[in-house]
Amino acid sequence: MAPCMTPCQQEIYNLVSDQLKLPEPTIIILNAEPGSGLSTLMEKITNTIGSACVPLTSRPAISGRNLLEAFYYHLGLGAEGISHRAPVPAFISPLIELQPIVGVLIEDIDDFAVTIPMRKMAIGHLSKIASALPGMSLIISQTLSRWDRDHSIRHNDIDGAQRRYEFYLRSFSGLSQFIDHFQCITASLGLHDVSNLELTRLYEITGGNLASTMQHLCHPLLKHKWK
Repeated sequence: MAPCMTPCQQEIYNLVSDQLKLPEPTIIILNAEPGSGLSTLMEKITNTIGSACVPLTSRPAISGRNLLEAFYYHLGLGAEGISHRAPVPAFISPLIELQPIVGVLIEDIDDFAVTIPMRKMAIGHLSKIASALPGMSLIISQTLSRWDRDHSIRHNDIDGAQRRYEFYLRSFSGLSQFIDHFQCITASLGLHDVSNLELTRLYEITGGNLASTMQHLCHPLLKHKWK
């Protein structure tokens, strides 16, 4: 069963979908609180866009590729040895135009910006892609406060002619929205004995955080904290 999106996830999904339907290319940055369901939202966006987007989801710590190297790799150019320090080659644009690609989707850009030098490099790579492909949209996600220092990337850090939008994903707008959502979740999980009073207790324990609440709701070792 596909994860049920929260109202906050659904709202941002609708906003992003509406922007991508417009002819003007756009740089969209999705900022998220930790545990607010960013991965689920990005999965939904990726599934909707499908092959019309180049998905950069590889983790640099695993793949060993920086952002621009990952971009070339997903275009099938990983063996070409194109230096990430050089400008994006002129043949990239017509190569992309041969395919029904309208955007580049970069999930968890914060993985490429763990340190200040890495952040600077990632911004440089984003600027190269956006400037070399002015007709291309960029959809970028990042989790705020993931590291000890704020290494987040803002839309005005990136060079390029595209329009700019930033959205902020949080778990829930308040207790009422939290209870409404988890009434549906508990019913779908067969947890029919979870009362609104217990959901309120969960909200207080987890601060309304989506991921933490799911853990407390489903993990047998955590249930004793609220049951």
